[in-house]
Amino acid sequence: QVVQAQLTIYPNPTSDKFYMETPFNSTVEQVQLFNVLGVKERCPVINNSIDISHLNSGIYILSASIDQTPISRKIVKQ
Repeated sequence: QVVQAQLTIYPNPTSDKFYMETPFNSTVEQVQLFNVLGVKERCPVINNSIDISHLNSGIYILSASIDQTPISRKIVKQ
């Protein structure tokens, strides 16, 4: 049985930091944040949160994996 990886991002949109939440205590791994041009942004992950207060306003793509399943989410920075 295949269980689809689930990742909740909140708040979104945000102006400073957002949080990542998964069901069943799954681990979020290989977290990367890219701008719309595909450039990787430097954003450390601390306790399942990412501080993006230093980034310009716009749309970013969060790329990660949960239990070896790739996942991506759109993040809006206000």
